[in-house]
Amino acid sequence: MGNDNCYTADLLYRMYCDDSNQLYMLYLKQTLKDVQIALKAFEGEDNDPTKLLDTLVFLMQSLGKNIVFPTFDLLTTPIPNECMYANPHLGYTFEQKMLKTS
Repeated sequence: MGNDNCYTADLLYRMYCDDSNQLYMLYLKQTLKDVQIALKAFEGEDNDPTKLLDTLVFLMQSLGKNIVFPTFDLLTTPIPNECMYANPHLGYTFEQKMLKTS
């Protein structure tokens, strides 16, 4: 049991020390935060359906801003391949880390 914990801790340490893994985590941080907010909203028993819809709309818009053009309306427009944004803004922390690893 103790040996398994050491192995897991060592594996996680090596993963977090890898620059490319840190970049993935920085990129996913905001998206995962938005998904967690949506999940928590749906955990209640007596939820207001309009608030749940607002939460889903916010989540979709947030995903659209990170994956497609920041001004692209993900809710009303189908996503053709040519609309994928080649240079998305991934946040200051991500971009600074990317510059250091390049």
